[in-house]
Amino acid sequence: MSTLKFTKQYSATDDGSKVSGADLGTLETDIAAILNGGITNVNLSASAGVVESKITFDTAAGHDHDGSNSRALSAGGQRGFIQGAWLNYVAADQVKADSGVIEIGGSFYTRNSYSTTIDTDTAAHWVEGASQRAINTWAYVYAYNDSGSTWDIKYWLQAPQYANTITDDSSVKIYRQNASVWYRCLGAVRMNATGTGNIEPFYQRGNKIIYDDCYSNTTVRVVNGVAQVAFTDVDCSAVVPKIATICSINWTGQDACTLYVRCNGSSATNGTLDVLGSNDAEIVEDIPLDASQIFEYKTGVKTATIYIKSYTLDIR
Repeated sequence: MSTLKFTKQYSATDDGSKVSGADLGTLETDIAAILNGGITNVNLSASAGVVESKITFDTAAGHDHDGSNSRALSAGGQRGFIQGAWLNYVAADQVKADSGVIEIGGSFYTRNSYSTTIDTDTAAHWVEGASQRAINTWAYVYAYNDSGSTWDIKYWLQAPQYANTITDDSSVKIYRQNASVWYRCLGAVRMNATGTGNIEPFYQRGNKIIYDDCYSNTTVRVVNGVAQVAFTDVDCSAVVPKIATICSINWTGQDACTLYVRCNGSSATNGTLDVLGSNDAEIVEDIPLDASQIFEYKTGVKTATIYIKSYTLDIR
């Protein structure tokens, strides 16, 4: 804080002058205003960043939370925070996100309504600046700072690369950077082999993505009527994105077929056991996936067909 200033500024030229009643009255008024909380901006250093209201701080200066920036959060205090912002399937080429609050670069960005509905055919809806719609391809959906206080979404072919917005790649990866813009991953959509790459219908609840059809849809089928005596890899990367760590399956097979599943590389003799009844379909939940979206299965001599029912994202 700078030196307090009064209405009357006395100097050496006033030496020997008589102090008038008006002068004393001015001093009384000034002192009372200061002691009663009426400090004006002239009484404060410009570097304080305090505006006239005394309780509103300038957006570029003022008191700080993280030691250097009043607009930033306390260092690490809300890293990666996200509330809401679930993805919604809209149409074969469109998705949108629910309202929510997202931390990007140490600041909160809020939407109080749905995001823009983005279309895979619209160039401006891609970080790449051109439509990347294609068959059998994953498109990741990211939130970004849209206007200084709100966020919106875009597609990007690239998966997240950093755990926060200071290029930390040693933890769960949820961010990606393009030029100076940071993007927060909300999920991914599968552009299937239908037409020019239609988005596979889905529902999102928190970090869980559930396929609309997991009983007859060949797009999400990962094993087709095969018997395996020994544990064999099931590559789910065509229907499970890189940001998923767990899946669940729906499966059918020959009567009394026994299905064993385990994490890729596990030494478990049998892993998770599920036995199929007559003319039945079974669901197995929470199968761990490795970094390549692979798990292992065996059935003995009987055949099984396996569909991916859902997967759990590792981004929240």
